[in-house]
Amino acid sequence: MFDPVRAALLDTQCAQLAQEDKFKEALEIAYVALSLEPPTGIRLFNAAIFAANTGSVVEALAYYQQAKSTGFINENCDRLFAAAHSQYLCNLGYLMECKRGVSFGAHLDWYSLHGRPLRAEQKEFSKQLGTEEKIRVGFVLGDVYLANTFFSGMLGYTNRNRFEWYLYFNSPLQDKIKILGDLDKDRFDQNCFDWDLYFDTTLQDKISHSGKYQNRRKISEMSDSEVSKQIRQDKIDILIDLAGHTEGNRLRVFCYRPAPIQISFLKYWETTGISEIDFVLMDSEIAPEGEDSYFVESLSRFEKSCFFYHVPQFAPPLLEKKEEGIFIFSYFDEVKKIHLRTATVWGEILKNLPESRLHIYSKSLKKSFEKKSITELLKKAGVPLERVFFLLEGVFDKQALCNYNSVHAVLDSFPFSCEVRTSFDALFMEVPIVTLRGNRPLGRRTGSLLKRLGLDELIADNEREYVERALSLARNSHWRNRLSRGLRDRLLSSPFVDIEGYIREFESILEVACQSYSAPDIC
Repeated sequence: MFDPVRAALLDTQCAQLAQEDKFKEALEIAYVALSLEPPTGIRLFNAAIFAANTGSVVEALAYYQQAKSTGFINENCDRLFAAAHSQYLCNLGYLMECKRGVSFGAHLDWYSLHGRPLRAEQKEFSKQLGTEEKIRVGFVLGDVYLANTFFSGMLGYTNRNRFEWYLYFNSPLQDKIKILGDLDKDRFDQNCFDWDLYFDTTLQDKISHSGKYQNRRKISEMSDSEVSKQIRQDKIDILIDLAGHTEGNRLRVFCYRPAPIQISFLKYWETTGISEIDFVLMDSEIAPEGEDSYFVESLSRFEKSCFFYHVPQFAPPLLEKKEEGIFIFSYFDEVKKIHLRTATVWGEILKNLPESRLHIYSKSLKKSFEKKSITELLKKAGVPLERVFFLLEGVFDKQALCNYNSVHAVLDSFPFSCEVRTSFDALFMEVPIVTLRGNRPLGRRTGSLLKRLGLDELIADNEREYVERALSLARNSHWRNRLSRGLRDRLLSSPFVDIEGYIREFESILEVACQSYSAPDIC
């Protein structure tokens, strides 16, 4: 006999577990809920989402097809289902034991399930791009911080006589006040990138420089097919994905092939698995020779680096650190990147230095289950928890940079390194970083920065060397000072801060992609 109270309780448990990214447990509860009555469309759909998040593709598809048979599924459900599967691919990337071939195959599975069926909707391109005409470039992204970093530096240096830029923004955040509150107004020139204008289209006619940003679209409430039609209507020549399979992506849009040339750039460091995406932009340090076989796209490499650093307008003074007493190691990024082996190595470092501590700065610690999870992992790895301190990192604000004045060295995560922004910030604040040379693009980011700055000594080839480098930084103040002093000046005199040069090379890559396109009616 059907018990509606128990069914509602099970649904609540599923939702709570999913909110904590415990999708395997949520799927187990979903099995029970589905056994209580003839399964409803919503419960079947939820089961499909949970299964997709655990990588059970066949099971996910079976539940999804059953949900379709109930009449529950619409295009928005298709989008959510694909997003759940994308989340699995992101999580898969953080598993140390995941082989490259397995990851590559999993991305192809995503495309077979969510992308290939859309090929029937593709249409020919009627537009001819003349040599004197501007190239229309569209960016699809859903990360407000990436937008802030990339476009606030980019828009001031672009060749507007040759390129016309369009932004398709998918952020689910509609609260303008919240967004503006999270941004670092000291870090970026607000005259270069006006966030009020960007998120409030009603202000276009009220602000004198509104023409600079007139080509932008909010797409968060549009279906994938609607976005594709909008891009075709805008006559975009090159469409660039700045999300990959990360949260907020709209990769299904690319499967409609709304633009003749399609590119993936910056946010994601694996193949998208989508045959309609023509190029992935990286550099020779991130993706050396031999990486091409792990991408369905063609690799296009920057001659210098695919990264740049937008120097913050607010630069905290560099404070002298005590040479004696407690030595403070630190980590600045999401705690989910800390693998058991990483934690074990960090524990070995702390045990060899009784007067040392580890400060973990991470905004993800705001989630109680994240803090509980990392605490359990560190304990399992044998890390002395009494010497580990969890701190909430400021989000792109003054305090985030000031935090580096309180630490002596940064320990990079492995096999997948920290976000480039945090590594740049550490170097800007003259704090040395110990990193382990990675075997895939996601694990080579920090190493690529250090190598280009002549800091190869901080790049370890194995875990033993990683421990030795960290211990040497603590025990050999002369070596540490030689590496760290002058780091800010070294960074500020490097190509990493030459935004204009970076944009010129980026535009050159787009020109080459356009010229090499085989269709006679493009470029």
